[in-house]
Amino acid sequence: MDYTILAMACGTFAMVVYIMAVMPTKKDLRKFVDDARPREVELGRLLRERIGLSCELVLSEAGVTAGGMRLAGTILDVDDEWVLMGCANKKGGTQLKVLRIALVEGVEPA
Repeated sequence: MDYTILAMACGTFAMVVYIMAVMPTKKDLRKFVDDARPREVELGRLLRERIGLSCELVLSEAGVTAGGMRLAGTILDVDDEWVLMGCANKKGGTQLKVLRIALVEGVEPA
């Protein structure tokens, strides 16, 4: 019985030490976010230049909004975090889609 309690205490202590060693600090998280920011700013500038033009966005991950890894349409508006696109739907109308700029990997002409 005493060995079981001792083993549980040692296991718990080892797990706490492991979590403290592996878990990223606030400094690490800020560095990661700050490294991604210049890319988003440059991509936002590139998208602003293409407002009103048809293009295809290459996405980093497939989402429910986009429905795949690529999204073709016309860029309608861009701000610091979001891009608004008008995409043709199957019925011949236009469907508006909003995506985070962080999800965009690249822009290709349509």
